[in-house]
Amino acid sequence: MLYKDTVILPRTAFPMRANLVQKEADILKNWADADLYNLIQKNRANAPEYIFHDGPPYANEHAHLGTAFNRVLKDMVIRYKIMAGYKVHFIPGWDCHGMPIEHAVIKKKGAKSFSSKNQLRQECKKYAEESVDIQRQEFKRLGTFADWDHPYITMSKEYEAKVLEVFKIMVSKGYIYRAKRPVHWCMKCRTALAEAELDYKDFTSPSVYVKFKILSMPETYILIWTTTPWTLPANVACAINSGFKYAFVKTEKETLIIADSLLPTVVEKLKIKDYKIEKTVLGKELGNIEYKHPFLDRTGKIILSSFVTSESGTGCVHIAPGHGYEDYLASITYNLPILSPVDEKGCFTEEVPELQGKNIFDADKDIIEILTNNGTLMYKEDFQHSYPHCWRCKTPLIFRATPQWFLNMEHNNLRTRCVEEIEKVKWMPEWSKKRITNNIMQRPDWCLSRQRSWGIPIPALYCKACGEAILTTEIIEKAIQLVKVNGTDIWFDENTKIDAVCPKCGNKEFKKEEDIFDVWIDSSSSYYAVVKEKLKFPANLYCEAVDQHRCWFQHSLILSMVTEEQSCFKSVLTHGLILDKEGKKMSKSQGNVVQPMEVIKKYGADIVRLYLSGLDYTCDIMFSTDGLETATTAYRKIRNTFKFLLGNLYDYKKALSYEKLWEVDKLMLHKLAVLIENVTKAYEEFEFYKVYHLIHNYCVMELSQFYFDTLKDRLYTHGKSSISRQSAQTVLSETLSALARLVAPILPFTSEEVWGYFNSGSIHLEKLPVVQEEWKNEKLANEYAVISEIRDEVLLALEQARANKTIGSGLEATVIIDSKDEKLLSLLRDKIALLPSIFIVSEVIVDRVENMVTFKKLDIKVNLCEYSKCERCWIREKEVGKNNEHPTLCVKCSKVIKEGDYEKEIEKKEPVEG
Repeated sequence: MLYKDTVILPRTAFPMRANLVQKEADILKNWADADLYNLIQKNRANAPEYIFHDGPPYANEHAHLGTAFNRVLKDMVIRYKIMAGYKVHFIPGWDCHGMPIEHAVIKKKGAKSFSSKNQLRQECKKYAEESVDIQRQEFKRLGTFADWDHPYITMSKEYEAKVLEVFKIMVSKGYIYRAKRPVHWCMKCRTALAEAELDYKDFTSPSVYVKFKILSMPETYILIWTTTPWTLPANVACAINSGFKYAFVKTEKETLIIADSLLPTVVEKLKIKDYKIEKTVLGKELGNIEYKHPFLDRTGKIILSSFVTSESGTGCVHIAPGHGYEDYLASITYNLPILSPVDEKGCFTEEVPELQGKNIFDADKDIIEILTNNGTLMYKEDFQHSYPHCWRCKTPLIFRATPQWFLNMEHNNLRTRCVEEIEKVKWMPEWSKKRITNNIMQRPDWCLSRQRSWGIPIPALYCKACGEAILTTEIIEKAIQLVKVNGTDIWFDENTKIDAVCPKCGNKEFKKEEDIFDVWIDSSSSYYAVVKEKLKFPANLYCEAVDQHRCWFQHSLILSMVTEEQSCFKSVLTHGLILDKEGKKMSKSQGNVVQPMEVIKKYGADIVRLYLSGLDYTCDIMFSTDGLETATTAYRKIRNTFKFLLGNLYDYKKALSYEKLWEVDKLMLHKLAVLIENVTKAYEEFEFYKVYHLIHNYCVMELSQFYFDTLKDRLYTHGKSSISRQSAQTVLSETLSALARLVAPILPFTSEEVWGYFNSGSIHLEKLPVVQEEWKNEKLANEYAVISEIRDEVLLALEQARANKTIGSGLEATVIIDSKDEKLLSLLRDKIALLPSIFIVSEVIVDRVENMVTFKKLDIKVNLCEYSKCERCWIREKEVGKNNEHPTLCVKCSKVIKEGDYEKEIEKKEPVEG
């Protein structure tokens, strides 16, 4: 008999080579054929609901890796909550309006290709529809669960009508007003922008010190400092701080008024050597004093304002209410005129004849030349500072006063109520609460108008007779009814008439508003159109990237507080941004995006998901192909773990009761219980990177490097029906069942594949494993924690013995151990029968002998075992050779062969799929 043929080796068709790209495609087809998402919904029909609302990605062609990161995070939440026993109806969405799409269409077709606004809108709609289909397929390929057949699309007429309903409530409650006030304006895109649409970059401006002549004081000037000379034509006042001391500085030519605290810096910069301080007065004594504009036939006055600081400049701030927010607020207090002699292209208008038609930045040098020639320029230098740019076209922005529609953040104490509501929400991570609070506190009134074509129109009218702007709930309701049937294109149709009467002059002829809503109105109304209408208000969770604290999170909260008087979310999960290799945010406009589908083609979705799950999403992450390779290695170890488990369960029939299990198997159930508890806790706290590391470390450290090594003799050479082998298989079965379910939210394809070899049905219909209390055994765990430490010492000693040629394999060794620690010695003697299998040697003796090597806890000597080697299991044992029938076998193997309790040749013909 060939004894090697009786060894019970692992058998499974589960391949070590994953071939994920093809395998995942097959699994996706199976899910689609089974209609798995809806099957899950039916399976959880009576379960408690978990409302997770999808922040809509922008429908702009292919998704980039940052979007994929967001989808994977969301999907891990969804899958975890489903397996935790909840019903999660996840409705995906797409944000379809806005400037990027309009910009892309115009760039592709050319502005002259469109004879009407609706023609352009139709092309934008087609572009968005194609993008939605592209991204939907990409998100599916990532293995993400959602109701893909019934998404919410912000350009659908049903959704657009809901947005207008939100706006109607805002108007009815008095939050909306129209005013001429400065807003961030993009000269290239020719539209107003909100705070959320700004990118701050370094920008070099001309810094100038200019003197304004005081009319009531001979040869006396107030000295201002500005980095925006182009705003000087709109100057109407000069602000000082009422509490500052201001020095009257006498020079050779004139007297200059400068903040006393800034005087040393100013005189040094302006190289003023001979001067004396005539007097010092408090700022409040200078209020309402008039001065002459430095180059226009206009006077201004000194006003008092607390926003004037002593950090830089001269303590005297030039005020142009048409080009600055703080300046605008000051104009309200002092009833100052709001001048904005700049057109939509950023060029001076006829209000400034000497500069008419010039771009404002180009005009800086002309203004400086005028100031130089008339003697009012005291000093000039370049000044580099952080400056707002258009997030889309990257052009420097300007503040420009134009008539716009606004949401009043102070009406009905809205700002304060938002901040108070933030305290009621759970913010993850904790620092994100401060970020959203600061954003709400610092933001100005919300500018709702955009001077573009592709979006939801603001349903306002302008009287053709008197120009009165009219916005009423009745007009909005008429627009809603039109949009429900026709979509928002109907508003821009010249034949569409809205019946109304001008409240000012009684006229019935009107011009419809051409402006559209800021796109954040669209997506942020989803709490109303989706959560409230189709799910259950408020949502349990919103999850988006950190930049949404000034965008979707913030605007959703504001709108919800206006219409519902409470937050639309109970908790918010914030993740960082995916950065390129240079540490820059990935952005299509920057051209530095990584296409996730290209990565999936190489690695497969599960490895991409594993890589993303292992990232600490609480901070920004620099994308790394090295990280993908590391994830690939980790994936192989996890997959190899599943292969070992499946391979040794092909003939598993029935679990042993806990009492009958071997001690080391009980230990592994305790460790499995700890893993289940820790992983479940990490999932519950959305700490997916902890899940990744817990599972990976468990597979490598607890299973591969310890348990599996100690099991091989039991699994391969003990009798097939022996208690020892059944005990091991019982624990392997529990481990496989739990591990596959624990990893399913992260590796949905691989877990499904594994489950197919182990059980019937989809793993995604299962629930997460639950710890059985009898598995917990802290006493045993503590004992084996000590044994694990001394095992490391024994393995090191064996390695040294191999290097010294004392032994070859560990099974050739007799290990003699001793310790000065009596408590440890007692434990070793108690476990002496188990130690050979734990150390994977033939014999362990607790004794004191000569020439022992001292380690941290043990003294160890490794000898070549004096017994003969069993031909079947290779363990050296003193009974080998004493059985006449099987003289080359040990007692254990002789018994197995005698009883025929081993693998038969007929059983080996075909591999078994567990």
